[in-house]
Amino acid sequence: MTLSPEKEKLCDDLVVVMEKLSDLLKASGEDPLEYRGIEKVKNIANSCDPIGVKKIARHLDGDIRVIYDNRASSDEIEKQFEQAYAIADQL
Repeated sequence: MTLSPEKEKLCDDLVVVMEKLSDLLKASGEDPLEYRGIEKVKNIANSCDPIGVKKIARHLDGDIRVIYDNRASSDEIEKQFEQAYAIADQL
């Protein structure tokens, strides 16, 4: 089972958002490896895995909690998470 070309484009967009999130976390002094969900979402989006797509929101939820716990949040990080959730809703 494969995704439609429109959804594959959304997967590509999601990879870009996840990479930007990683960069923002690095810039704020955080270790991106601590946020496993971002890497998982990036891998799911890279492979356009139809089963994994259903788990994206759960992975994002876990990382956003860690970000708040670590007080690493910023307006730009929150904006990127909102964009990731919006893309995930369309998948």
